[in-house]
Amino acid sequence: MAYPSQNSCVQRNAFYFGAPEASLFGVFHTDQSVPPRDCVAVICQPVGFEYIHGHRSVRHLADALARQGVPALRFDYHGTGDSTGSDLDADRVGRWMKDIREAIDAARSISGRTRVCLLGIRLGSALATMVSAEMGVEWLVLWFPVVSGRRYVREQKIVASTNSALTEQVDAGAPMEVAGFLLAQETQASLATLDVLAAQSKPSGGVLLIQRKELPSENSLRDHFSSQGVMVDSIDCPGYADMMAEPVDTVVPQVAIDSTVDWLVRHTQVMTTQSMNVDLPAKMAYEFTATDGLSAPLMDQACRFGATNELFGIYTRNVSSNKKLPAVVLLNSGVVHSVGANRVNELLARNLAVLGFPVFRFDLQGVGESVATQPELENKSYPDTAQRDIDLALDYLTKEFACKQYVVVGLCSGAYHAFMAAGDSLAHPVSEVVMINPPNLNWKEEGFLFGEFGQVVQYRASVRSGDKWMKLLKGQVNIFNLIKVVYFYVANPAKRWLASIFEVLRLTSGGFVAHRLRSLYARNRHVTVFCSQEDPGWDILLHGARVAVNWGLRRGKLTSEFVPGADHTFTKYSTRLDLVAKLRAHLLKQYGGS
Repeated sequence: MAYPSQNSCVQRNAFYFGAPEASLFGVFHTDQSVPPRDCVAVICQPVGFEYIHGHRSVRHLADALARQGVPALRFDYHGTGDSTGSDLDADRVGRWMKDIREAIDAARSISGRTRVCLLGIRLGSALATMVSAEMGVEWLVLWFPVVSGRRYVREQKIVASTNSALTEQVDAGAPMEVAGFLLAQETQASLATLDVLAAQSKPSGGVLLIQRKELPSENSLRDHFSSQGVMVDSIDCPGYADMMAEPVDTVVPQVAIDSTVDWLVRHTQVMTTQSMNVDLPAKMAYEFTATDGLSAPLMDQACRFGATNELFGIYTRNVSSNKKLPAVVLLNSGVVHSVGANRVNELLARNLAVLGFPVFRFDLQGVGESVATQPELENKSYPDTAQRDIDLALDYLTKEFACKQYVVVGLCSGAYHAFMAAGDSLAHPVSEVVMINPPNLNWKEEGFLFGEFGQVVQYRASVRSGDKWMKLLKGQVNIFNLIKVVYFYVANPAKRWLASIFEVLRLTSGGFVAHRLRSLYARNRHVTVFCSQEDPGWDILLHGARVAVNWGLRRGKLTSEFVPGADHTFTKYSTRLDLVAKLRAHLLKQYGGS
């Protein structure tokens, strides 16, 4: 299942490989228009939030290698990304190293090459080094490498401690929550035993270390390889912080990519011929147990669609269900690829599929696996092509899978795109739009208002906290900012109520959001809003359409639910489970199911 990469002849072949009970998702990058080189690269990704944040840069790295004749395989470890499994499965570290072995075997089989370069990023570098000797790897390229597993665990604890929502007392033995991902106690213990300096890895072709320019050079790894007679090159490169920034702010580390590609080209040879097998399996069958304990046989299918196959999605269905339920379409949250923020889309997709709902999670153009036809379209939360992409997705689902009805679901920017699609996709039978923590739906005219309303929510919660009152009395609160927020809180409701009175008296038709809501009601397209307790989405929605919202609530045209203790992207695992349970219950009530 190949599709083109931006402005080149690179083909990205999405497929599944490995044991049937623990299949892995991978993307094989190749460019058959350039002279082939006698090496295949296997990219071992970071895990957790670094996997999500680094996804865009890893994709660019694989493209760059392919353009120089080095086919590249990037893949998701078991329990990560679009592969099967979860953070809480047993023996994570051992399983991930087994995954690397399987990826090497797959890369050799697909590419027709025996010589392998293992390219590891962060924790992936430690895992790659541990596996390299037994797999006969020719070259190692280690990006911003983790040298000590014990030190890595300490770093994760520091990251975990920065989230105030996750620092309350937890049971002994409970998993550590790190920026939306879980590290079980067993996983932490296994990671702590990783010591790259004790690994007997001697790649015959050499090692390239890409180290962080902003930090003092780490010579221990270079000295370790040199002491074993391995040729080592080391380059201090900028770009780690930008590569791992919030996804919408990421900057591809071009210096590191160029340095890596140049080094590997110098160490490999051009082949006269090549024989590659790119007819790869695009389906994955597996047994999945939902959060309520209900199990079902599911199938994921990697899909490409659009005029030039530029768009990518994954269709998940329950192969044992004959129910004719609406297809649930999950949109990107910001520019996080189709797994969703903190992998929430993957969790939703498989839990809903168990009930019999077919689910399609796909990437808008320029996000994740969907190719940007123009460079300026890449990594945009609100691309101008969004509504066209959604229409193409609904067309594809209708033709390919005979879907008859749709529920469009989105978090954050995805909520906006879902709201717009429900009103604009007149040719498709959209029965419902589900908005999760919506931004200002009239942001083009008013701005996002997220910061202003977010502070209102924070101060409103602080009123119930004795500690916050003590800080105020001690002068530890920015009083000028407090006055500004109070003014915003008082002035905006006054403006809203005045606008509401005019709307009730029919002196105005209300704003854009109110008008769009009434249009959806008239078409019998249900509107559902899920909001986190700590998110300003509900206040922002009322700001733009109080009368229309209340009218919909009274008449059953609009449903609202709140998730206690949740932040904007459901960073805390228990709140993700709560969201899944509430959405499953809502859709069962609306449409039935298993």
